[in-house]
Amino acid sequence: MVSTNRTFNEVMPRRGSCCIPTSRFSVSHAPGAGLSWLRLFRQNTSLALLMVLLTALAPTFAFAAHLKTIDGKWFDFMPSGVYTLLKSGRLQVQVLQAPSGPPGVGSIKAVAIAYGKSLVRFSVQEKKLVVSRGSSDVSSLVVFKSAENPSGWRVFLISDPASYVDVSLASAPSGSFLNVAAEVSPFFRRQGIHGLLGNGNQGPTDDIVDNELLAKKFRVLESGNLFTCDPANCQLVSLTAADKSVSQPVKAPQGYVKVDIAKLPVSPVTANR
Repeated sequence: MVSTNRTFNEVMPRRGSCCIPTSRFSVSHAPGAGLSWLRLFRQNTSLALLMVLLTALAPTFAFAAHLKTIDGKWFDFMPSGVYTLLKSGRLQVQVLQAPSGPPGVGSIKAVAIAYGKSLVRFSVQEKKLVVSRGSSDVSSLVVFKSAENPSGWRVFLISDPASYVDVSLASAPSGSFLNVAAEVSPFFRRQGIHGLLGNGNQGPTDDIVDNELLAKKFRVLESGNLFTCDPANCQLVSLTAADKSVSQPVKAPQGYVKVDIAKLPVSPVTANR
């Protein structure tokens, strides 16, 4: 996902994202796409070589979440479970990744965004994007919906309008999933960042991409995730007086309309969605 062009008072924020790639080699996921490769090699390639080539292309059709760290490093993340995508100070972004396609391969089925005591949830339910909240106080988040894409949403934080999280619904042969992208300004990078999207230190070489290590380091236990917690017991971190003192009005981005988040239903997201 490409960063939007914006002008801020500080250095341009860094964006991390996670999505399922249409293709690493520009090979379509559409049914029958493989036939074009067969036609291409049928007359000029032996059957054995053709099988080798198709085997080499197999990762193209994987349905794992394809992530880009805040510092720009791309990698695939396959394990299922709930993980910290991004955490900094009072900001928490968690993803619920469930099986999608081959065994052991997952895609993002839900996203929870919390800032201060405010919590909003996005989940895939019956191939549709459902938006709900997990807290009664939603004053720390400002939510917009795309006027052009009914499944596109953008969530801002009142303390830093230069930082936001984009969530949108997408589809693949294995089913529907969520694309997520986070724009993170120096305001949060100064507080320290950790999670699947890296540390935001402007150096991609030290971003962890090993799936086993990431799963061990950033997996969220059932008792501590933001998807199933009761509104009164979610592990949210209150904003400080300093956070509140720098709160700024958030203007609607071009092509978006503001949503009254307080009117969203309060609903948990279960892991089997």
